[in-house]
Amino acid sequence: MIEALRRLVEAERRLREAEEARGEVEAKVEECRRRIEELRGEASKAREELERLRQLRAQLLERARRLRAERRGVERRIKLPLEEAERRIRELEWRHQTTPLSREEERRVVERLRELYGVVRAWRRVEELEREASRAIGEAEEARRRMAELAGRVREAEARASELRRRLEGLKAQLKEAEARVREARGELYRCRREVERLREGLIEARAASIAEEARRRVEVAREARERLMRGERVTIQELRVLLEGAGLGEEGSGG
Repeated sequence: MIEALRRLVEAERRLREAEEARGEVEAKVEECRRRIEELRGEASKAREELERLRQLRAQLLERARRLRAERRGVERRIKLPLEEAERRIRELEWRHQTTPLSREEERRVVERLRELYGVVRAWRRVEELEREASRAIGEAEEARRRMAELAGRVREAEARASELRRRLEGLKAQLKEAEARVREARGELYRCRREVERLREGLIEARAASIAEEARRRVEVAREARERLMRGERVTIQELRVLLEGAGLGEEGSGG
């Protein structure tokens, strides 16, 4: 019985250890799955941002193309270089301020200044269009740089997720083994409990049989002691004690 109880305690210990080991593997499996989902989310967000930047870059490049086309159109309509137009403006303004002019000459000077200022404004528009186009190209280049960075993050997240998926497969195999050990430990514990229960039932039956046998023996001792007393023979203290404890008196009462 003691050996059976020892095996039962050992089986309970092995089951606890097997369940703890399985729990550790389950925790690793869940953590691995959680991290894979996180990486998938990160890659998905990066792809969305990548697509947004791709569209933005295309729009910026198209804007730069239109601005430069407009700049070239304006530039083709200009008849004088900017420096020449500014030089002529200075000359005409000086003439207008320092030289007496007839009404007709003044009209022609003012009209010519208006034309020259139009040329300067056109050149200023050319510069403005070029600045806007350059700004759009700069923003497109920044978008391209950001796209390259995001593409790298996507590749890194996918590589890490792939590595974790391989690890997850290994953990699943470990979990399967751990579950098998738990089932084996439970089966062993069940067998040990059945053995202990069987031995306990056997002890109870043996004890009951021993008690019954002792009761029959005492009845017989009491009967023999009573018969000897009735014949006037001596009995031992032990026999008299059995008789006085009731076994013999009970039998005598039943016989009267």
